[in-house]
Amino acid sequence: MTRKAAARTIAILLFLQGSLGPLVNFKLLWSARAPVFLAEAASHTLALGLGVVLGLVAGGCSIAIAIVAWPIIGERSRAMARSLFALAVASLAIIAIEYAGVLAMRALSLAYATAHDRAALEAIAPAVAALRIGPHFLGLVFAGCVAFTLYAALFRCALVPRLIAGFGLLASLSEMIATAMPLFGEPVVFQLIAPLGLANLALVVWLLVKGFADPESAAA
Repeated sequence: MTRKAAARTIAILLFLQGSLGPLVNFKLLWSARAPVFLAEAASHTLALGLGVVLGLVAGGCSIAIAIVAWPIIGERSRAMARSLFALAVASLAIIAIEYAGVLAMRALSLAYATAHDRAALEAIAPAVAALRIGPHFLGLVFAGCVAFTLYAALFRCALVPRLIAGFGLLASLSEMIATAMPLFGEPVVFQLIAPLGLANLALVVWLLVKGFADPESAAA
């Protein structure tokens, strides 16, 4: 694969991932949230199943990006190429754990819809919801780690303008801080997530229009 084709492939994967995220979390999986999932998830079984599949596709985009970028980043830093791939795999694994929780929430909701005695199901509902909530925010933190490593590699290897890569580094840190807050009992700071979306959009446009810097320019 040529550098230009690799740049365009990564841009498309980033755009696909960025488009699927809001669709999955705020539309398809909207019924799988505490405390309403017990009453609502049973009537959205198809949407939840589709959300799980598309969510896994979105997570898989990070691995695909790491694979496509490996030869280019590996020219300058094999360690960074390996780190990007390892973090992408770990991120997808956490996403899979989260979606196992989603399916457990759906199953409990289906049982709740036909149960005569619902007290026992209501008692365990918070524990089942926690199967998704914890991995969800941990997965978002790992997604920020993947983005941080990607932008760090782009910055170190001078593959894109360092203004874009540097902004991406700061935006990734901001996203990690924002999504780590629930792990400490605090609410998500959504304003700190937005910069990463802008950074990714800038990177997508640059890669589509300009691509990666050639090896001679990057080494200069």
